Parts: sequence; structure tokens; C-alpha cells
Amino acid sequence: MPIIQGFAETSIQRFTGKEITITLISRRSFAMAGTRYNARGLDENGNVANYVETELLIIYDNSRFLFSHI
Repeated sequence: MPIIQGFAETSIQRFTGKEITITLISRRSFAMAGTRYNARGLDENGNVANYVETELLIIYDNSRFLFSHI
């Protein structure tokens, strides 16, 4: 069973009288998982140790904006 190690938070604010929802999700990559001392550098596929994938989702006035750094 896969387990995700990371952080997620949603904030709802008012901006110019309308509601804006901001969600931030960050998680460690599964490609080179391990403790800091056991996972260092690169593997043969170019995956780096302890890489964090981040996504930012903004919902404003029935529009959705997504920025993903994976």
C-alpha cells in the first residue's frame, strides 16, 4: 500500500467581494525515497534524492488555475 509523505492545506479568503480558495500540496517524490543519509545524489534514471513535488490550485470566480512543479 503506497503512503504519501507531504503537506496539504486549503485556505478560503475573500478578495474583491468574491471567494478565493487556495490549496497547496507538497509531497516527497517516491522515486528515491529513503532517509537523508541513505538516499543521496542521483540514481541511474536521473532521479534526485529527497525531491519535493509541489502543486498550487487556485479557484476564483468559477475559474481554476493550477501550477504544478513535478
